[in-house]
Amino acid sequence: PEQASSVTSKLYEKYHAGWVIAEDNVGGDMLSDVIRLSNESINVHLVTAIVSKRHRANPVAFRYEKGQVSHFGVLSRLEYQMCVWTEDEKFSPDRMDALVHVLRFLFNIESKKLEIFSF
Repeated sequence: PEQASSVTSKLYEKYHAGWVIAEDNVGGDMLSDVIRLSNESINVHLVTAIVSKRHRANPVAFRYEKGQVSHFGVLSRLEYQMCVWTEDEKFSPDRMDALVHVLRFLFNIESKKLEIFSF
C-alpha cells in the first residue's frame, strides 16, 4: 500500500492531475485511504465495475466512432489491448479498462446509459 500510494502521488503531481480514478471492486473505501497515504489532497473518484467490460466500453466506443476521442503519442500497449481483446480472452485488459473508466468519468456517462448501447 505504501508503494502504491507513493507512486500514485508522484504521478498525480508530475502530470498535474485533477483526479485519480480507481476501481473499487476489491478494497472499497480502503482504496481511497491507501491512495491518499502520501498526499491527502488527491481527489479520488471510485468506480464500481458492475457490468461486463464490453458493456462498460460500449458508450466509450461510441465516442471514438463519433471522433470525440483521439490519442496523442505512443500508446502501443493500450492500443494493442484495444485491437485484440475480446470477451473470450483469458487476459484482463488493464490499460483498456482504465481508459474506459476515465473516459466514462470525463464524459459523465452514467451506468443507466449503458443499456442504450448494449447489444
